[in-house]
Amino acid sequence: MPVDQLPKFVVIDDVQAIRAMAHQARQKALDELYGSHRAYTATELAARCEISPSAMSYHLRALEKYGYIRRVEQEGDGRNKYWQAVAFTLRIIGFDAGSQSESPSVTSHIEGLRKRVGEEVRRRRARSADLHDEALYPVITSSQLDLRDEQAEEFMQRLHGLLDEFALTSGKLPPDEATRRIRYFVSAIEEPPEPVES
Repeated sequence: MPVDQLPKFVVIDDVQAIRAMAHQARQKALDELYGSHRAYTATELAARCEISPSAMSYHLRALEKYGYIRRVEQEGDGRNKYWQAVAFTLRIIGFDAGSQSESPSVTSHIEGLRKRVGEEVRRRRARSADLHDEALYPVITSSQLDLRDEQAEEFMQRLHGLLDEFALTSGKLPPDEATRRIRYFVSAIEEPPEPVES
């Protein structure tokens, strides 16, 4: 399917599907497919994920089974199988706190983030960059906001709207154009209100 015809997002809310993505190679493949919005062969993805093509094919079939990706045909290439994301962005909402089945997926995401943050800090140190230089964007930032109901709703809408806007832009750039790859990890969690003492 042409990139501009992909749905805006796909929602994954099945516990088994969420468990299926709890593997570093699968998450790397999903990052690549949903980040670039281009079609890849298993061999191309295997090189990026640093595993064998046969192992990559196994993981891709599992991701296809749960609705993350699909097989597509490339015009003029009948020999290779190609894989593509089913939408521009991926949204995971089906956590089952009772069974803790989300833990492998969340742990895998956070482990990937930890590695990328560590690699970036080492790159900055190797360049003798001042890690406290305000001109550098932070590698990771964390804080809390205390907002009124309408402000909290506006914050969430604008945050996800910004991500969706640039996801659509990213998918439409020519493949030969020079780009900067930016990986992001977003988790905006609303804390439950504190109980009121009677």
